[in-house]
Amino acid sequence: MTAPAFNPVATGAVDGPDPVEQLHAAIQVWREQQDTIAARMLSQPDHTLDHVARRIRPALAPVVAMFDAQASGVEAQRQRTLTHAGADEQLAEIAADRRAAIEQIVKPAAEALAAAHAQTRAQLADVGDVATPEDDVDAAELADLISNYTVSAALPIVTKALREAAELGDIGYIVALRPLLQSLDERNPHNVALAGLLTLATAATATWQLTVSTARLARIERMQWELGELTTAALQGGRDGALALQRRGLELADADGLVASVEDGNTAARPRSSAYRAMQPPPRPLTRLHVTPEQRAADQQRAQRAAADDAEE
Repeated sequence: MTAPAFNPVATGAVDGPDPVEQLHAAIQVWREQQDTIAARMLSQPDHTLDHVARRIRPALAPVVAMFDAQASGVEAQRQRTLTHAGADEQLAEIAADRRAAIEQIVKPAAEALAAAHAQTRAQLADVGDVATPEDDVDAAELADLISNYTVSAALPIVTKALREAAELGDIGYIVALRPLLQSLDERNPHNVALAGLLTLATAATATWQLTVSTARLARIERMQWELGELTTAALQGGRDGALALQRRGLELADADGLVASVEDGNTAARPRSSAYRAMQPPPRPLTRLHVTPEQRAADQQRAQRAAADDAEE
């Protein structure tokens, strides 16, 4: 996408449609399309995670019950037919056998989750950087174009470029423009309009592929944690371990709960499992930004003072 040329409407010299409103509308349409696709993709079965979620606890329960019964039998014979030392020795053997049996059940699941985690991390890296060399060149041309403009004059040009890219679905160009926006934001930390523009650009770069990969990674990491807790309960044994095993399960979050809604900044639907609410991605704030006439005048005054200082130097 070629960097836009200077024109008076784009820079705000001539009144026209609010460029920020136009950008917000374009990105909102884009985000709704992407979130719809992401929700549909996340609602599809994930065979790796489904297999782990449905297999582990049913496989562990009878093994845990068997070793608990063996340990209870040894305790019942303590001081009857077994000495304390003899009972402790048998309990240690039972604990070792328990650990080996549980690891035999859990290890394949842990390895499958680790492989899925590595694969998803790689996918996330691939979909996160979609800017092509041509996008980088176009972004550099735009940066060169606005290099001699004040922030007030540059913002409408960048806004127009972002809006046109969003309308075309040219997310690579928006990704390439983000370093420029971040650089401007660092040099102008109190410019609310600039911060809002960076927020909108960030929201636009969240493609459905990025949303799906991020959500799947969160599911996998949550399941890895749950598997660890389940393993701990199985190894613990006894009444407390049995209770923990009954309460602890491997679940999958609902797809809609993993896709944030642009319209109101809340998730489209809450997952049924409260344990998964903590893993939802943060909502993308898309507040409508308005620059008041007072703010425009203040920006112009600052630009004039900066120009005067440069001329004196």
